Amino acid sequence: MALRIAMVAGEASSDLLASHLIRALKRHLPDAVFFGIGGPKMQAEGFEAWWPAEKLSVHGYVDAPQELPGAVGHPPRSA
Repeated sequence: MALRIAMVAGEASSDLLASHLIRALKRHLPDAVFFGIGGPKMQAEGFEAWWPAEKLSVHGYVDAPQELPGAVGHPPRSA
């Protein structure tokens, strides 16, 4: 059974850093599966995004309440 590693990266800089981490870990753990909340750079490394980081990236007091029902309700999960 492959090692499964959960990750959370909710904005662009963490998406970039996590994509480098995934690439480095795959050298040592080629069968590992990475999943969770992440962005496009992580997905390009084979990350399974159960919830896209863009949904969590909100700005200001107006955007946050509008996104809250989707974040705490039924999050999309592709896998």
